[in-house]
Amino acid sequence: MRTKRNILLILQVLLIPCVVFFCLEFPENPYFYTLPATQIIINLVISAILSAVIILVIPGIYTGICLTFILAAFSGILNALIIQFRTYPISPADVISIGTAKAVAGGYTIHLTLPMIITGVAAALAIGFYLLLHHFGYGFGRETKRIYEAGLLTGILAASLLFVLIHKLDIDNEYDLETYYWDPTRTYIQNGFALSFMDQLHDMIVEKPEGYTKKQAKAALKDPKNDIETQKPDFSGFSNKAPVVVTIMNESFTDYNAVCDFPDNDSCLDYYYSLKDDPGTVEWGYSYVSTRGGGTCKSEFEELTGFTMQYLPSTMPYMMYSFSGVRTYVGAFNGDGYDTVAMHPFFATNWKRNIVYGEMGFDSFLYAVDYDDSHLDARDYKDDVGDYERLLTEIDAHGGSTFIMNITLQNHGGYDAETFPEYVTELSGEFNDCEDLKVFQGMMKASDDALRMLMAELKKLDRPVCVVFFGDHQPGLSAGTEELLRSRAQNHHTDEAKLEQSFYATPYFIWTNYSVPDTSYKKGVDGCSIISLNYLGAMTRYYLGEELSDFDGFMLRLRDAVPVINSNGYYVDGLGWRLLDEKDGLPDAIKQQLLEYEYIQYRRMFDNK
Repeated sequence: MRTKRNILLILQVLLIPCVVFFCLEFPENPYFYTLPATQIIINLVISAILSAVIILVIPGIYTGICLTFILAAFSGILNALIIQFRTYPISPADVISIGTAKAVAGGYTIHLTLPMIITGVAAALAIGFYLLLHHFGYGFGRETKRIYEAGLLTGILAASLLFVLIHKLDIDNEYDLETYYWDPTRTYIQNGFALSFMDQLHDMIVEKPEGYTKKQAKAALKDPKNDIETQKPDFSGFSNKAPVVVTIMNESFTDYNAVCDFPDNDSCLDYYYSLKDDPGTVEWGYSYVSTRGGGTCKSEFEELTGFTMQYLPSTMPYMMYSFSGVRTYVGAFNGDGYDTVAMHPFFATNWKRNIVYGEMGFDSFLYAVDYDDSHLDARDYKDDVGDYERLLTEIDAHGGSTFIMNITLQNHGGYDAETFPEYVTELSGEFNDCEDLKVFQGMMKASDDALRMLMAELKKLDRPVCVVFFGDHQPGLSAGTEELLRSRAQNHHTDEAKLEQSFYATPYFIWTNYSVPDTSYKKGVDGCSIISLNYLGAMTRYYLGEELSDFDGFMLRLRDAVPVINSNGYYVDGLGWRLLDEKDGLPDAIKQQLLEYEYIQYRRMFDNK
């Protein structure tokens, strides 16, 4: 009899994480049982630990069991509803951000699905099953004070184990799991709710920099050297003296001359090259970004915040963090009386922009529904001409000072010749065998022509105009094309650091229709300006003659010493290119500036209360 009872108790214990796993998965993924065995086991282990924490810490074993099943069902159903609302699942950033929770809840109509209802019923039946077992004497027995104290200790130990696992175990790499940062719903369905959520928690952990204190971060910002005065441009020649700032992040815009000897770029990007000698061009050259082939929001994050991906884990900041209370250049322009507008002819939920832009302070966000149906390609993506026409319309709608962040879509992968025959262009030598590259270069030609059209219209405006243009990253091409590019790059670059950075170089320029009185913070190499995206915000405000903050001043000084800092390494003035693992060999003064930058970024992102 005792043996049967013990077996029954063991089965009850084992059933708890199975119920939790079911409740978390079934509402959004009724076919969760088709997950690979590794993912199922990890999800069950996480469910078991979470269940143990709740059941053993909450007074009353059955109170804990009931609460565990209720929370599991609630979380699974809520996750499915949130995917229904905004196309991507619950993230740790949602949990810690009240503002995000309000944004998610407001304005939506709940549509309960059959899997959601089944999950609720299953949780209720599980609760009833355990309570009946307890009622008829087949449960866990009476909980004494000593048992509760032992359970509480075990629960605390389980919570500690979970914390260590989240903090130390990189599940992606340990178990070779696929993570689709641009499509987190696919990741949740493929890997499971509990595993994916915990993996995101691991990825978003940012350790305090060594020696960090809030006082030291403040001191770095309050350094008198950061008090930099801007020389005001003369806007008196314009009837409308309210400037418009047009920042364009062009999808995959690339100049392969940065990588290797690539003769066809001269014809594909002839207008871009002509801007180097345009009298309005203030800076022209290469921006060195922190991502390649994807991860657009990393580049956008660096440009809008002034922060660097080097000090964050290998993750997508828009998907992982809340930006409520984080000071950005959007807020700086708001403070100067600018209208702030974000534009992107795609889904508002892409990279969670519908949430992030509100947190950053944009006054408005125009996305797919705000564009007409003209200038669409075979995928129904808006081409650059259509995007720029909508941009010009938006500029006309704002008579006062305006900051516009425009993100294009045309050149997004893939690059299939059958899908895009109109873009196929002939290339020189071996490159003509690369079908995807032939399509991509045709897209570059189309982007260059669209840029010509846009700049011609902007030059007609009778108001101050500042254009900041850059590519977000190089495209992801086929293995054969990549192999050929790298082979040519190795012949073109003798310096290893420069070779690696060349695959993260994208074209950029800053252009104004007014005279910029001072360009002393501009840095050049081999006849081209160089920059990383974290400096673009400060440089834009500098060339506009806006009042600079201490952070702006710090960034200008840092650019003077280290004009490029990204996830791969640095360009240090007077020393050249350095990879990330060569940081220890930098001069002490440079290392100190970089440490101060890390302190400032940590404080502004994670310690800003």
